[in-house]
Amino acid sequence: MANVKFSQFTTETDIANVTELVGFKTAGGVNTNVGISPDNIPNLGNADLTATAARTYTQDGNSLTFATAGTAAFKVTNSTATAALETSADTVKLQGIQYPSADGSAGQVMTTDGSGVLSFTSASGGVTVNTQAVNRLVACSSTTDVLDGEDNLTFDGTELNVTGQVTANQIKVSPTNASGLGRYGEGTELLYLGGSAAVSQGKVFAYSSTGWVISAATSVSVASTGLMGFASGTNANQGMVVKGIISLTVAGTVGDVVYLNTVTGSLTTTPVSGTAGFVSRVMGYKLSADTVYFNPSQDWIEISS
Repeated sequence: MANVKFSQFTTETDIANVTELVGFKTAGGVNTNVGISPDNIPNLGNADLTATAARTYTQDGNSLTFATAGTAAFKVTNSTATAALETSADTVKLQGIQYPSADGSAGQVMTTDGSGVLSFTSASGGVTVNTQAVNRLVACSSTTDVLDGEDNLTFDGTELNVTGQVTANQIKVSPTNASGLGRYGEGTELLYLGGSAAVSQGKVFAYSSTGWVISAATSVSVASTGLMGFASGTNANQGMVVKGIISLTVAGTVGDVVYLNTVTGSLTTTPVSGTAGFVSRVMGYKLSADTVYFNPSQDWIEISS
């Protein structure tokens, strides 16, 4: 059998009334199912259409157009939600949100008016930072939305540097842990003298004309009577503690007075005596098994016999 044309199906009602199509047999004896694709029928039936299995529509290079009249919307639904797409002249709405009808300019951003209308606008606001540089902290300026990088105030994640005078009613230093070789704690004052001279971490030194020298109470000299410092690191440029809580183990009982020791670079709770020329100098107080309040006295006594 050649082509068959169902010219009697001219309206959507006619299509809706078709309940069964019978297979036709060709001259070769092969059954051919008849499908309906009437180009001359302009509308889908008014009845709901239900796909009982997965279906694929192939456009074959052509456009697929859904034309809705008035305020009708194209909707995609499932059992829990509905997405409604509404269109009119130069207007597209999705779920009640109106989108711009044209692309914006390069660098613009999409904003909302708070009433469901989106539009492209130029980005505004933001903050300008003057004199930017690595590690500089910033401060407010007299101009709105402008900050100034302070070249005299820097922080590298470990060390805060201030060039100039610091004015404060009170400065409290509270490191979290004074335990460990060279560590220090609350109330510590550090002195940076002697450049990059090597020192022994956790030892007591005295500052002299040649830099930091190891301390000893064995004679009247800079090493026993001078400015004392506790080495927080292996180099003087890491800071020498001149006052505060330090991590140092000395024998004795909590609360004991701590003295400069005749053993180089160390402290003791035993008063120096008995040997002429030795020096007795109070250096602080024992706080615990491994901490000392380091506060060297400016006074000292030479042992005479």
